[in-house]
Amino acid sequence: MFAIIVLFPNYASSTWCLDELLRILECKHSVGLQIVPVFYGVEPCDMRHRKGTFDEAFRKHEPRYGEGSDKVRRWRDAFSEIASYSGWHSKHQHEARFVESIAEHIHRKLIPKLPSFTKNRVGIASRLEEVIKLIGIMFAS
Repeated sequence: MFAIIVLFPNYASSTWCLDELLRILECKHSVGLQIVPVFYGVEPCDMRHRKGTFDEAFRKHEPRYGEGSDKVRRWRDAFSEIASYSGWHSKHQHEARFVESIAEHIHRKLIPKLPSFTKNRVGIASRLEEVIKLIGIMFAS
C-alpha cells in the first residue's frame, strides 16, 4: 500500500537507490502504490532542480552509462518527480519525534478509525487486536 522513500544528501549517488525509485514509481503508476517521501537533511527544491550533491551524482553517472543515456534520463525524471511530491521534511525536528509523526500518519492511513459495526460485537476487539499485531502495527487502544 505504501512506499516510504527516505531521500538523503547522497541518495542520487546510489544506482541501487535510483533503480528502486524507478520500480516504486512504476508500482505507483500501475497499481496505485502510495508514496510518502521523507526529505532527510535535504531541501526538496534542491532535489527537484538537482542542485549540489544531486547534480554531482548525476554528472558522475553519465560517463559510466553514456552521455544522454536513457537510464540516466529516466533516473533524472524519477528523481524530479519524487521531489515534487509533498512529504515529510526533517528540518528543525528532533529525529525521534520526526519518525514518530511519520509512523502515526501511516498508522492513521492504514488503520482508519474503527467503523461503528465493531461496537457491541462480542470478541471482535481481541481478534482485531491480533490482526493488527500480525501486520506489524501497534494497536492503540
